[in-house]
Parts: sequence; C-alpha cells; structure tokens
Amino acid sequence: MPNTPPAPTPAPINNIPSEERILAALSYFPFLFVGALIMKPESKFCQMHAKQGMILSGIAFVILFVLAAIPMIGSLLFLALVGAIAIGGFQAYSGMEWKMPILHDLAMKINVDKLFAGTTIKPTETKSETPAVSPAAPAAPTPPSSEKK
Repeated sequence: MPNTPPAPTPAPINNIPSEERILAALSYFPFLFVGALIMKPESKFCQMHAKQGMILSGIAFVILFVLAAIPMIGSLLFLALVGAIAIGGFQAYSGMEWKMPILHDLAMKINVDKLFAGTTIKPTETKSETPAVSPAAPAAPTPPSSEKK
C-alpha cells in the first residue's frame, strides 16, 4: 500500500492586520457579516469571509425553522452549524483564506455592489484605481486697500 502524503494545508497570510482577522472571524456568527462588509469594504480577505458568513446566516435561519418543526433533525443540523461557525471563525482569525466546501462557490457569486447600491460605501470591485482629486479652490478675492492718499 503506497504512502500518500497528506494534502498541504494553506499557510496563513502574514500581512493581514489583526483588526481584519477579528472582523473576518466575527463575520461567521449569524448576521455579524454586515460589520466586516461595512467596516472593511476594501479588504478582499474580509469580503471573502463575510460572504461565507452571509451564506451561513441564511442557513442558520433555515435551521431554526427546521429545529422548531422537527427537533431531532434540527438539533443535528444546529450542531453542524455550530461546528462550521467555529471552524470558519478559527480559520479567519488564524489568517487563512479557508474556502468552505460548496458554500465558497455560492458566496463568491454574491455581488457586493448590489448590496451597497444607494449607499456611500463602495466595495473593492467599484473602487476607482485613480485617487479622486478635488479641484483647487479659487483664490479668495483680496479686499481693496483702504489706504488714504
């Protein structure tokens, strides 16, 4: 029987600030994904984890209905949800870009631009590459001198 090496685990991204890692970890808790999307719209790391957290929030909402209707099945689904939240939060806090199976593909189809339509917040996709330059203010007119001749 040949020995196959284990699959390599993704290495953490070292240059991610702790604030972004905390926001990304919190985004896995139901409905806290909004904080990461609003506070760090330019961060691809926060956006990816917030989108996955958004999908988990939707799943949590459905699981609560199943829990109320069919307690046995709902309890098992709830335990699976708690496990997914814990793993996702740990991976995000560790600085890993962990892609949840199946959910990541759904999450990446979410267009954040449509979520922010009508607001002043512009996510990464809509951010302009050139910095906005404000036109120079016209010089204030100088008052006429009041010298007496």
